[in-house]
Amino acid sequence: RTAIKIPSAWLSEEEGKIGVYVLRDGKTLFNKVTLGAYYDNRVEILTGLGDKDQVITNPAGLKSGEAVKIGH
Repeated sequence: RTAIKIPSAWLSEEEGKIGVYVLRDGKTLFNKVTLGAYYDNRVEILTGLGDKDQVITNPAGLKSGEAVKIGH
């Protein structure tokens, strides 16, 4: 199985848990993740993120359940 690796800047913290915000039905959803190895500025995600999840790459100030607009 190929590991998912993302930039560590995409990680967020909510209620003391590390995770990423994903887009689900036009709203943000915090997904708790299990981290693996670090590679320079990228981190391996062992659990909590699927291949088809749309990760919000600029999560600053977001909270779960907020509506988001998709920009180009």
